[in-house]
Amino acid sequence: MKQALINWDTLAAYGGIIRNDCSVVPDFGPFQTQEKDAEGRRVAGWLGALGPSISCVNDVPTSIMPRWLASLTDIMDEGTSNDRWMGFMVRYRAVLGRMDSLSPQASDRARDYMLIRALEIALPHDKADVVQPTITLLHRRLGGEEVAAEMSKAAESARAVRADPNNAKDSSGLQCGYAAEAESAKAALCAANANVRWAANAATASEAWGKSTFSFGRRQLASVRTAWDEITDACLSALEKELGLLGNPAHG
Repeated sequence: MKQALINWDTLAAYGGIIRNDCSVVPDFGPFQTQEKDAEGRRVAGWLGALGPSISCVNDVPTSIMPRWLASLTDIMDEGTSNDRWMGFMVRYRAVLGRMDSLSPQASDRARDYMLIRALEIALPHDKADVVQPTITLLHRRLGGEEVAAEMSKAAESARAVRADPNNAKDSSGLQCGYAAEAESAKAALCAANANVRWAANAATASEAWGKSTFSFGRRQLASVRTAWDEITDACLSALEKELGLLGNPAHG
């Protein structure tokens, strides 16, 4: 872990942590490219900044961060808005600096808080009522209840809706409405299965399709950026809370 932070800080010192623009589209796999700047120094995105041997999510040791956070890192890096990216990067680095004190239970709590925020984004596009029950179960789990069996049932309900989304029978924007419904159900399904990356991806996609009329364009990309800002903020805030970082002015 210590070496990973040294690697990060070395790149940050000369502005070597950059946006690689490789993972904005939700269905692209997790990867980072690593290049060199004009002076021949290594540059990389958030994942690659941890070390030259890290080129994808699966390369990140669990001693550095939980797998669920690693799975989100490249999209938090690339999917968020330009205005907020630097602030998120500073907060992310501070979280990494305390990660060795994050217990498995605290990690699970932070994950569930993030999943709830992602599902809240998908909620307006859910016409079949599969998202809210999953949110309720996550809240109950955070309260200490055992909800595994109910979560499995919620996942099956969401799976059925995703396969056959039920939306209003309007003639305009029908396909986009179906897509928004299917993605909201996918978000619930993935959240119920603790598949963090794809739950968040589906939630942002449901928001984008929900604001579309006929096709996916610039307006929808802006919706994705805004949604990822909200998810990233929720993720970092939850981790900061668990790690005792919320009182730091750098995290306001």
